[in-house]
Amino acid sequence: MAARLPGYLLRNHGRILQMCSARYIHSSAQKNMDNNYQNDFDSFKLSPTSSSHRIYWRTAEEFRDDASPPIVFNEKSERKNLLRLTGGTVTLEKDEDNGIATVTLSNPSKANALSGKMMVELADIIQQLEQWENGKAVIITGDEEGKNFCAGMDLATAQSLDEPYAGARMCLFMQNALSRLQRLKMISVAAIGGTAVGAGAEVSTACDFRLLTGEGQIWFIQSMMGVTPGLGGGTRLVRITGPRVALKILSSGVGIKADDAFKFDLVDHLVPTNVDLVKYTKSWLETYTHAAPEVIWGIKNVIIAGSELPLDQALSREKDIFATLWGGPHQKEAFAKAAKS
Repeated sequence: MAARLPGYLLRNHGRILQMCSARYIHSSAQKNMDNNYQNDFDSFKLSPTSSSHRIYWRTAEEFRDDASPPIVFNEKSERKNLLRLTGGTVTLEKDEDNGIATVTLSNPSKANALSGKMMVELADIIQQLEQWENGKAVIITGDEEGKNFCAGMDLATAQSLDEPYAGARMCLFMQNALSRLQRLKMISVAAIGGTAVGAGAEVSTACDFRLLTGEGQIWFIQSMMGVTPGLGGGTRLVRITGPRVALKILSSGVGIKADDAFKFDLVDHLVPTNVDLVKYTKSWLETYTHAAPEVIWGIKNVIIAGSELPLDQALSREKDIFATLWGGPHQKEAFAKAAKS
């Protein structure tokens, strides 16, 4: 399982990920959010899928003090802060013919590490995908020139977010964005070439599937940096691999090579070497994207409901989704073909 750091990480990654300290406890009850916490932008609303709105800072001495004051998280304000941290770009290419989009994390000189600006661009692209009427699937990958999926967080961004409060707000922004990615109505795939390190590994866990090249690896390096995952990747890893395997991966802090990643169910398919990764992933997706977009959206929503809701609510949701498609044009067309055969 052990692996070497990519060159960029060896040079620059010593301080990365120090901002998401476990000393933060944040509320997950969206319904209890008070509008008074939006004083700076009274007309602004947090994204509906945001799962956290207040952060409580507690030192070791204050940890038991329930009177610790809340820190305001305002998504609009955090966007402005992150946009100042420039470098790299995230691009979106949509194929209207096959309904497959490609999102590319591009910061080649830094192994496609994420800057603050790239975080905002990724969140904006996810919003565009939420509204894409022809979308069936999205592939997230790294720029080939960067030779990695994503080498974690850009050093300049990490240094600018070295204050604890700044790191915690960044975590909430990315948790919201990646939760929206996970809940997209279309199928999502992380096409991982090279290494997905730290924040890059966390981004990959928000996708429905992960494809990994034979020489690639997924590296939850956070424990080696003195922190835990903070973007939601730790929680998602538990749900992907189970708690025992997740504990081994997170506590060891070593890279998970392709064969082990497949054995742990961390990846769904190993990609042969010397192939066009995106083209290969599109071909792999054909098995799962043959249906009409509305049918794929319905299936994905059934999966989300089954994963996140209590049984009775999930069953009710499944019935409602079924009813929207029953008697519709796609069902009638399928039944007509079946009658002729």
